[in-house]
Formats: sequence, structure tokens, C-alpha cells
Amino acid sequence: MATYYIDTNDFTTATSIWTNSNLTVKAGDGFYQKDGFYRQMSGGELLSSTICPECAIPCGGTISASGGQGIYYLDTDLGTDLGAVIIEFNPFGIPDGILATYNSVNYNGVSSPLYGWLQGSAGNATYIGATGDDCGIVAGSPYNLDEYEYDGTTFVSLGTQASISITSGQIQFTGLGPGNTIMVIPKTSVSPSLLNLSFIGACSGTAFNISVSCPAALTSFASSAVNVDSASACSASPTQTYYVAYVTGSGGVLGIYDLVFSDPNGQFKLGLGYYKTTAAGTDDWYQVDANGVIIAFGTCP
Repeated sequence: MATYYIDTNDFTTATSIWTNSNLTVKAGDGFYQKDGFYRQMSGGELLSSTICPECAIPCGGTISASGGQGIYYLDTDLGTDLGAVIIEFNPFGIPDGILATYNSVNYNGVSSPLYGWLQGSAGNATYIGATGDDCGIVAGSPYNLDEYEYDGTTFVSLGTQASISITSGQIQFTGLGPGNTIMVIPKTSVSPSLLNLSFIGACSGTAFNISVSCPAALTSFASSAVNVDSASACSASPTQTYYVAYVTGSGGVLGIYDLVFSDPNGQFKLGLGYYKTTAAGTDDWYQVDANGVIIAFGTCP
């Protein structure tokens, strides 16, 4: 273990690393770690701070957070189990952006219990919240936002800023707050185990609840294969086994805006069309949109 010196009391806010206490000889470029955070030094300057994977927050918990403008990072350790990871995110009224990254793939679509599927432009954060609480997010873009990292107890400042541009294609505001929205991420291999989440508050203040489940098989239900209309679905037989991530449904009964898949890991969404099922209470058929979201139910004659 080597001894190094920094120019602040906090490794996450230091500007560089030196090999002497007089701070005249800089250490070599590379990666450095202290107190559960690692940073890259490039050209003699420290880059942004990131929580170490082994220090990531275990999956299965719920976090309530509030604060000012900023980008809030949450790294979650999903462990080695396989299955669907269900993220529950409630931004309340004031709009927030959400972006999840797992295994180098970005996820930004959620299903709202009030409005259904909400997804902005691919690869970018989707901003959800109440239209009446919009602070002029697009008009005020770009933003220089302070960065925060969750340390297991609270979001702590990294002492850095990032420039964020927000376009109209990222906006998915709704009449009221979207409620407790659901995102599903498939984990189909033992590694990687690290899930990166970003929540972006561009308005003067933000508050949100977030929970990340550990990977597990989705609930199964009986269904027919896809049909072109409800009449055809009524003539079909529920010979298939499909899987659901509940949004408004529960306890073996499908609900409006639930997310449905052909596999237990939530990797393959059901296709656009109509299906017959025995798992919809008094209803016989359900309709799925192009995002794998249930958008209607009905009874057969």
C-alpha cells in the first residue's frame, strides 16, 4: 500500500494526487481508490468519482430522497441470481429524469399505473412528472448540475458537475404525477452484477422514491398465443405460459398497464395483439400494445 496526498479532506473532491506532502510531485495516471470510491487520474487531473462495485448498495431495498437541482447516482449490486429486476420509481409531481444502465445497455421506459407506457428518446433519460409542475425544463436547457452518489445512507456530493441537455423527445409529462412507475430489466447471466441508475432533477428541487428488486422469475399465467382481434382471441385456447410484472394487477390477476413477457426474466415482451387468458378476473381477453403493456380487457360473447 502506497502513501499519497490530496489537496482536500475528501477524496471525492480532490483535484489531483501527489506523492509528497508539499504537493509538488504528482502521482502517475491511473485508477485510485479510497473509502469505497474510485477515480481515474488522466493528464495529472482526477476525473469524476464512482462508487466501487463491491461497495454498491444491495438490491431489495427502498430509498426515499429529496434535494436540490442535481444528478443523483445509485449503484446497485444485483448479486449472482438470474431473473427479472423490477425497478419502482415515483417522482411525485416535480419532473425527474430516469436512466438505468445494465451490461452496457440503457433502459429508460416505465409503465405508469395511471398512464401506461412512458418512454423518451432511446438511450437518454426519460423525464416524467406532472405537466403543471414543469419548471421549463426544455427551455432552460442545458444545465450544469451538481453530482451526488448514494453512500448507503444518503446522497453525498461528489464535488463535481455535469452538463445536461434536455430535448422535447425526452419529455413524457402527464396530467398528474405518474405514480409508482415500473421498469423491468432482464438479468440473464451471473455477471455483471452492477446496475447503474441516474435520477436527474433539473428543477429547483426534487424528491423521489426508488426501489430495486433482486433478480427473480416473474409470475406466470396461462394465455393463448397472439391474435389479430378480440373475436379471434375468444376462439383461441390458453395453451401458452407467459409472465407478468404487475403494475396495477396482483395476486394472479392481470391489471391494466401490467408488463407482459414470454419469458420469466422479462427479456422478451409479448407482441402487439389480443390474447385469451384465465388470469383476468371476470374478463376473458386482454390487449397488448407494441411496448408489451396491457392496454385493454374484455369478455367473450
